[in-house]
Amino acid sequence: MATVYQAEDLKHHRQVAIKVLHPELAATLGSDRFLREIEIAAKLDHPHILALYDSGEADGLLFYVMPYVERESLRERLEREGQLPIEEALSIAAEVADGLAYAHEHSVVHRDIKPGNILLSAGHARIADFGVARALGVASEGEATATGLVLGTPVYMSPEQASGERDIDGRSDIYALACVLYEMLSGLPPFTGSTPLAVLAKRITDTPRPIRQIRQDVPPGVERALHKALATRREDRYETAGAFADSLITAAGVALRAASVARRIRYRVRTRLAGRPALASTVGAAALVTAVAIVWAAVRLGGLAPGGSGGGDAGTAPSGSAVETSVAVLYFDDLSPDSSFGVYAAGFTRSLIRTLNSVEGLSAPSLQTVRRFRNTDASPDSIARELEAEFVVEGAVLPTAGGMRVEIDLVDPQTGISMANVRQEGTPADLASLVDAVGDTLSLVLRPQLGEQVRLQQLRAGTASDQALNLVWQAEALRDDAERLIRLDDPDREGANAALVTADSLLSAAESLDSDWAEPHLLRGWVASERALVSGEKPGEYGQEDLELAAAALDFADRALGIDPDNPEALELRGTIRYGLAKREQPEAARRSLLVAAEADLRASLAAEGQRATAWRILGDLLKTYNADFEGAKQAFSRALMADRFLIDAQELTVNLIELSTDLEQYEEAWRWMLEGRRQWPDDVGFPYTAVLIMSSRYAPGDVDRAWAYWDTVQQTWPGDRKDQYLPVVYADIAAVLGLAGLKDSARAVLERGLTASPDSAFPAYSVAHAYLVLGDTAACLQWLDVDLEANPGKQARRAIEPWFSPLHGNPEFAALMAARGEVPED
Repeated sequence: MATVYQAEDLKHHRQVAIKVLHPELAATLGSDRFLREIEIAAKLDHPHILALYDSGEADGLLFYVMPYVERESLRERLEREGQLPIEEALSIAAEVADGLAYAHEHSVVHRDIKPGNILLSAGHARIADFGVARALGVASEGEATATGLVLGTPVYMSPEQASGERDIDGRSDIYALACVLYEMLSGLPPFTGSTPLAVLAKRITDTPRPIRQIRQDVPPGVERALHKALATRREDRYETAGAFADSLITAAGVALRAASVARRIRYRVRTRLAGRPALASTVGAAALVTAVAIVWAAVRLGGLAPGGSGGGDAGTAPSGSAVETSVAVLYFDDLSPDSSFGVYAAGFTRSLIRTLNSVEGLSAPSLQTVRRFRNTDASPDSIARELEAEFVVEGAVLPTAGGMRVEIDLVDPQTGISMANVRQEGTPADLASLVDAVGDTLSLVLRPQLGEQVRLQQLRAGTASDQALNLVWQAEALRDDAERLIRLDDPDREGANAALVTADSLLSAAESLDSDWAEPHLLRGWVASERALVSGEKPGEYGQEDLELAAAALDFADRALGIDPDNPEALELRGTIRYGLAKREQPEAARRSLLVAAEADLRASLAAEGQRATAWRILGDLLKTYNADFEGAKQAFSRALMADRFLIDAQELTVNLIELSTDLEQYEEAWRWMLEGRRQWPDDVGFPYTAVLIMSSRYAPGDVDRAWAYWDTVQQTWPGDRKDQYLPVVYADIAAVLGLAGLKDSARAVLERGLTASPDSAFPAYSVAHAYLVLGDTAACLQWLDVDLEANPGKQARRAIEPWFSPLHGNPEFAALMAARGEVPED
C-alpha cells in the first residue's frame, strides 16, 4: 500500500514515519478525497491509536506522517516468538479493542486490523493506518471497487468483507481483532490456505477450531469471547469493541482487569478534565478508586460494563455452541456433629453435578474431580484456577431441630463473595420434596448469573418416594467406597465386591418402592458390570465366569431405557457393556455385531448429553482399536479430556492422543501432547516412551542422541514389575530411530538385544515388525506382524492402514496376511 520512510521533523525535532502511497493507489483514491478523509481520521485522539501528524501531496504523491514508534510491530513479535503469553496477548487485544471502540464511536472503521498494523512500544499497543482505512472505505464506493482494490487482508478479513459487502461497520474490526488474538494465542490465524481465495472461502463456510483444543491453558471465558467475536454472521458478534474488551478483561483475571479499568479511568479523567490540571490529580485519584470498585463489581455481577453493554453478554455461548460455561460444584460439607449426613452431602453434590452437565451451555467437573478437594483448605480462587471454572458452587448439609438444612452458595472465585445463595430446610423423611425445592430455588438464582441463554433444568429427585431416593443415595455412596478400595496401591477386591453386593441389595429395595423410576435399574446395571470387572481374572475385562453378571447389567440397562428411552447414562451403560463383551475372544462376525451396537449406543448417549467424558473415552477406544478410525478416535479422546481433564485415566488418554497423532502423521501435534503429558505427569513413563515412538516414526537430524536420552529416562522410570515386558518394545523403537538415521548395523544390534531380553515374543512384535521394515527386511517384518495379529485378533483393520506399514501397501504378501487375519477395509 505504501513505502515507509523514517525521517526527522525539523520543526519539532522528533523522529517520524512518512508513509508515501504507491502511485497507482493514489491515482485510484484521488488526492482531494484522500486528504479530506484523512483529515477526519486525524482528529482521533486515543492512547491506543497512532496519531496522524500531517498529510499532503507532493509531486503527485500522497503521503501522511505518523510518530516513529521504536520497538516493533506485533507481526514482527509473532514471527519471532509464535505464541505469546496469555496475559500479554489478552492485554494487547484489550488495548486494541479499547482504541477501536473509541474510533467506532467517531464513525471511523479501520477495515484492516492485522498484526502489521498493531505497533508495540513501552508495553502497550497502538493501532496504525486509521487514515488510509477511512480513505479506502470511501474510495471503495467508487472507482476503487471497479479497479479491483482489495480492502483488508484475507487472513483477517471478516466474512462480509470477503463477500464484497459495502455496508461495513465496526463488527468487521471486531472479527479481525479476534483473528489477531487467536493467532497470538495459538501461533496461527483461525483460517489458513494455499491461496487468498482459499482462505476467504473457509472464512465464509467453516468455523475455526476451538482455541482450547490447541492451547489448553487459555481460560474458558476467553474461548467463549473468541467464539462470539468470530461468528460468521455479524449479528451474532459483539455489538461493540468495548463489549469484546470487557469480555476479555473479565476472563483474564484480576491483574489484567484492574490494569485495564485503571487505564480507562485515567484516560477518561484526563480528557474530561483537560485544562484543569489542578483538579485532575485530586479528582482523578478519587474517581479511579471509586470507579475501579464499581466497575469491577459490575463486570463480575453482570451489571453494566465499562465501554460496552451488559457484562452478562460474555457469560454464555449461543445455543448449540461447543463453548461451555464451567461451574465447579465442590463436594458438599457434612456439618452434622457425628458425620451422619455424609450420604446426603454426597447425594446433593452428585445430583447438582449431573443437573448442570445435562444443560446445554454448561459443564461441571465430575464428582471424581471435585472429590480431590474434599477436606482441603484450598481457596475458591485456587480451585477455580486449577479446574478452569468461572464459577464455584459451595454447599453444606447440616442438622436443624426438625431435620436438615441444605445451604448452597454461588461464589465469585476472584473475590470469594457469594453472588447468590439457596437455603432450604426439610427432613430425610421428605427427601424427594427437599431435592425438588432446592432445584426450584437454585434454578431461579443461577439463571440471572449464568445468562438468560442458558435454560437451567431444575434439579429433580425423579421419584416421589423419599425412602427410594434415600436408598439410592446410600447405594451410590457404597459404589464410591468400592471405587476407592479398588484403586488402592494394594487393591481390596473382596472389600469392593462386598460393598457392591450391599449396594445392589439397597437398589433392589428401591426398585420395589418405585418400579417406574429408571435410576435404581440403571445403577443396578453399573453395579453388576463393576462386580464383573472387579472379580474377573483380568481386572477391567469380562472373563468367562463374569458373563452372567454382564448379561444382568444389559438387562438392567434395557429396563432403564424402557422407562426413559433417551436416558444418556443408560445408553452409555449398554454401550459400555456391549463393547466389553466385544473385546472377548469370539468369532469375528459376533464381535462386529456387538461393536456396531456399542458404537450406536455411545453415540446416542453423547447426542443426548455431550459432556459424558467416559462415553467419549470408550467410543475413542472402540474407533481406534477396531474401526481404524484414527481421526474419529483422536477427536473422541480430545472431547473426553475437554469434558473432564481430571479423569482417572487422563494420562492414558493423553498417551493415546500422542499415538493417534503419530498414526495420522501429525508429528508436531504428537510432540506437543508428549510435552504436555510430561509437564502434567513428570513421573509417568508413558511420555518419555512416546517421545521415542514419535522419533521412530519420523527421523530428524540429532534425534539419535535425544532418543537415547529418553531411553535412559524410560529405564529409570518404568516400574520394575513391568520393565522386562516393555523395554524390548522401546529397544525396537530405538532400533527404528537408528535405522532411519542410516545406522543399520547399530539398529540390528539394538533390536537383537531387545529380543534376547524379551520374556514374551508376542508383546513387542508390533514394534519389532516396524523396526525390521525400516531396516528393509520385509520378510522379517511380515513374520513379526503375523505374531502380533495372532496375539491381537480383530486389529488387522488397523494394521492394514497404519502409516508405519504404508511401504507394504500394494505388497501381495502383506495383503494375504491381512486377509488371513480378517478382511482388509476398503479404501
